[in-house]
Amino acid sequence: MASSFTVNLADLTKILAQIKVAEQNAGIQDLNIPVADQVAGQSLVSIIGPDAALLPVGLRTVSGVNNHLLPGQANVGAADQPFARLLTPELRTGSGGAVDFDGPSSNGVGTIFTPANGVNYNTGGSVVDSQPRTISNLIVDQSINNPAAVEAWFANPLTLDAFALAHPGMTPMRPGAAITDPLTQLTVSNLDLSNIPNQSPDIGLSPQVNAFFTFFGQFFDHGLDLIPKGGNGTVYITLQPDDPLYSTAPGASNFMVVTRALPNAVNITTPFIDQNQTYTSHASHQVFLREYVMDVDTGQPMATGRLLSGANGGLPTWADVKHQAATMLGVQLLDKDVLSVPLLATDDYGRFIRGANGFVQFVTGTIASPVLVEANPAANGGLGTLVPGTAIPAGTAFLDDIAHAAAPAARNGTLLTADADNLVGGSLDTPAPGTYDNELLDQHFITGDGRGNEN
Repeated sequence: MASSFTVNLADLTKILAQIKVAEQNAGIQDLNIPVADQVAGQSLVSIIGPDAALLPVGLRTVSGVNNHLLPGQANVGAADQPFARLLTPELRTGSGGAVDFDGPSSNGVGTIFTPANGVNYNTGGSVVDSQPRTISNLIVDQSINNPAAVEAWFANPLTLDAFALAHPGMTPMRPGAAITDPLTQLTVSNLDLSNIPNQSPDIGLSPQVNAFFTFFGQFFDHGLDLIPKGGNGTVYITLQPDDPLYSTAPGASNFMVVTRALPNAVNITTPFIDQNQTYTSHASHQVFLREYVMDVDTGQPMATGRLLSGANGGLPTWADVKHQAATMLGVQLLDKDVLSVPLLATDDYGRFIRGANGFVQFVTGTIASPVLVEANPAANGGLGTLVPGTAIPAGTAFLDDIAHAAAPAARNGTLLTADADNLVGGSLDTPAPGTYDNELLDQHFITGDGRGNEN
């Protein structure tokens, strides 16, 4: 059944007022627009009345700055802000121990590494801690060895109903319970707990959940926080001998690796439910995600009002973003640039401030004393201007999660060389030493959050 709605004059007036507020804010930021053209110098008061500062009007800025109504709270809900602490942090100690980097060897002796800060999360540096894996095993273990699984089994009416059908006249008993009448009682140890029903949280009243439920949960979470990693050591999560993944084979790696975040971490995405997974949390990032066409009269790129899409519809790939940046914005992005969006001269709404020739401008120098460098589509034989080495990074990446074989840099930050073939390999393929699969990198989807390819 088709739906319809009506927009009246009051609605249009409200929308226009919001647009004017944003236009004024953007115009004031744009030093290349004459003052006389900046919405005729109108103030918020002249647009929407004397209570303008306390009204929720205007378009939301990309970074979330200045979207809070109260004075002194311009950065509330904005990106690139420290996480607010409501409680005193309690940093527990790890389990400690050593890490055998090359696994069991023929003589029983491996390369043993013991971090100097082996158990203490309160200070920086690497930590050895088996407990995260123990916890995850407890969650996934659906056997009688997991007391939580047994309790969930008994608390689940659907499970008990299934038991009653399978064992008429019998009563299930918890492991270790005394059996007084073996004819009417059956211990859970004789049951298969591996099939605890996939039950919705409302006691099964709603349909069961599937993988899409997980995907949406992750997508939603990615719109709330993103913590930069690195610079604070590693957590080595050692496997216990009873772990299903533990192996005694020579060279087996019986540990997992997680990069530690810096203390007092900064959230580089906006914590609002604002679709930043799509539109990004940084104006410079959004510049590259917008769709442009070349104006035939001025020879300058003009935004269409749409987001860039892929050649076959849907999300654009890294190859699509590079192609548009070169042909429309005058910027030659290299694969290493996927790790860091360059800072551009923009307003707060993701519109780039044009240089003298109408193209984007890199911000070099310092934030306090910026020097703008305009891109040139004719540079480098028509490939566009390379990101200057002096360009200030925007503080976010095009991609935060990249297939192992496609990562253009090693874990230590060393840049790699594109492999010699023109084939798209698999995610877990092993390219030649010092190289990466650039064709596979080109296939990665680009969206407002660098973790968009996880699923």
